[in-house]
Amino acid sequence: MSFSKLLDKKVQSRTQSNEPGVKDCISLYELLRSAKNQHPHAPYSDIASTFIKLLSNQSSLRFFILKQNKIIDVSQINFQRGLEYESKKCTLKFEDMGRYHPITLTSILVGVDDSLTKESLHTHGFLRTQVAPLIDFPLPDVVEDEPDWKKKYEQLEAKQNARTQPSPSGEIYAIKREEVLMATLAILQQRQKSHNKVVIPTITELLNTLEEKAALFWPITEKLPMARKNASELIGLALNLLDRPNPDIECLREEKKLKRKSIEKERVEKGQG
Repeated sequence: MSFSKLLDKKVQSRTQSNEPGVKDCISLYELLRSAKNQHPHAPYSDIASTFIKLLSNQSSLRFFILKQNKIIDVSQINFQRGLEYESKKCTLKFEDMGRYHPITLTSILVGVDDSLTKESLHTHGFLRTQVAPLIDFPLPDVVEDEPDWKKKYEQLEAKQNARTQPSPSGEIYAIKREEVLMATLAILQQRQKSHNKVVIPTITELLNTLEEKAALFWPITEKLPMARKNASELIGLALNLLDRPNPDIECLREEKKLKRKSIEKERVEKGQG
């Protein structure tokens, strides 16, 4: 090896040894956990909001992507994305623009909840020496994982699902209507295959066949999940939908909703009278 190459190698090795690495950084997850240890009653969403306000405007604070054996300065990634966006913006589709958005502390910490399940919390962070002077608590060398994070996440998910569930009675009846229509379509398909042509039976024939085969579709009760009259109206509506002046299903749903409200209003008024 020539003297110049040997010298270059030594300079490069010394430069790399002076560059910070993963061991010199603290991830956002570790930062949030450390703050939680100091303020156990504060929800993670509040802690995250505080960090956004405190750290986002620190121009000298370097933000990194944490790889297994190296770290990458986010500003370099954002600069490269900006250049690529400028060169392609005239031909970009709307759905492709997201890949050129800059990586920011705010974009990662917004929406953080007590589950701490965002993967980006583990893969982004700061140099310990830079962030330590800006916060009011010490940074531990090792931050243990929250032991019951999975249980907390499941509890939050169950709570969210409970908020968004429709009323049980409305949901149950919607399921029954769907079952009737699915069973009806199954019978129609069977008849088409057996006759090798499109055969549309009458509503009465369909209802009779549904009742005959109820044990196949509803083995527990062995009967239709609603009154025959209601099933007849539902099937008739579906089969004759295209014969209506306006087959718009959304409009039809609104008409039925208004009709139900009108009936309910009359019932209340009669009760008050």
